[in-house]
Amino acid sequence: MKKLVIILTLLFCFSCDPMNDKMSFYNNSDSDVYVRMLFFQDTAITGTMAGLRDVKAREIEEIGKLYSWESEFEDAKNDSLCVVVYQGYDFLNDPYEQSNKIKSDSLLNIGDFKYKKYTIKDFEKKKWRVTYPNDGFKDGKFR
Repeated sequence: MKKLVIILTLLFCFSCDPMNDKMSFYNNSDSDVYVRMLFFQDTAITGTMAGLRDVKAREIEEIGKLYSWESEFEDAKNDSLCVVVYQGYDFLNDPYEQSNKIKSDSLLNIGDFKYKKYTIKDFEKKKWRVTYPNDGFKDGKFR
């Protein structure tokens, strides 16, 4: 019986998709922010599996996701990932992800956000750490 429990435990541990948590976001500002990782091509927006994240002031958040960040770039067929930051929008703290996405997309349309584009090489140089606002985030519309 013990052997069966051990085997089942090992199967469970190794059958799950590993979490890729090498990217981190350091909010080096005095305000809480919401962060989203997106790809932009012409007029199309492609989200990542990372979703919208709440990052408190002066804290570091690991942006974990299934699969690898490199595969996100390959799937999107894009060489730049945009890290989008919303500040001062507490209504984004909604337990329903779909509602947050709709609200976040509305803020994208009006251009009320900060952003920075990164390539894989940029991330590798920075050891997959984004530092806000020190990395040179720009205002609003980028299309």
